[in-house]
Amino acid sequence: MRKKLLSIAGFIIILAVNISFGQVNGKNDSLNNILHSKNNSIKKYKHFVVFDFGPSFTRVNTNFTSFKTSLNKYEFEKNHYNVNYDWSFMFGWVFKDKSYLPWDILKIGYGMSSRSANVKDSSGNKLKFQESFFKIPLFIGMRLPLNKSKNGSYSSLDANVGVQAFIPYYEKLDYVDNLDSKVKDSFCKYIRYGLSAEIAYSFLKENGRTNSFGIRYTLDSDHFTKIKNTNYELYPIYHSYTVFFSFGLYGT
Repeated sequence: MRKKLLSIAGFIIILAVNISFGQVNGKNDSLNNILHSKNNSIKKYKHFVVFDFGPSFTRVNTNFTSFKTSLNKYEFEKNHYNVNYDWSFMFGWVFKDKSYLPWDILKIGYGMSSRSANVKDSSGNKLKFQESFFKIPLFIGMRLPLNKSKNGSYSSLDANVGVQAFIPYYEKLDYVDNLDSKVKDSFCKYIRYGLSAEIAYSFLKENGRTNSFGIRYTLDSDHFTKIKNTNYELYPIYHSYTVFFSFGLYGT
């Protein structure tokens, strides 16, 4: 599991570095040159806030699909993606001197996300299991320069890796063709963890406004902190791909 995520993260960073070096070597007005010029106004920015949101496509880890609980036996459907939601509010810092750092962005925040999966019980009933989480993400990454446009905005490729903690607040198990049952409280009954890698194409204007779009992959760990049993005693391990859009503001 960890090897898979590290491979994806490594691919993202290598791709971003190659694109960046190609731009830097091919253009004298690249963002890298602009960032290091003495009269560059954008160097004043030291921190930022961003809000990102988008659909998340989720499936369960095929190694963790069978659960025997005090209520029933359940088997999760393999290789099936369900559409969920994901949003984050992030605070970040930009590090100017990279002589001692392999990365130049640090961001942390909070948000919410949902996860769901199709499942069958021992009687063959087709069900859908849904969970919603509060999340706390922490990322480090690189903002790799592309160019400066004529209207004064800067474009870059952002490559980030990080960890996330997920705290459930409700869950629901119901028939696939009749999802009308009430949700059940699962607040803080356990904490799950995930490793994430993301890549985004971003724009930064000289006034500090920024927006970006990208894709994030999150792989849940099979280790979690269990505080008490949840209502359904189901703890699937999720994989998710989130296509996100973000906007925010840089400050001095």
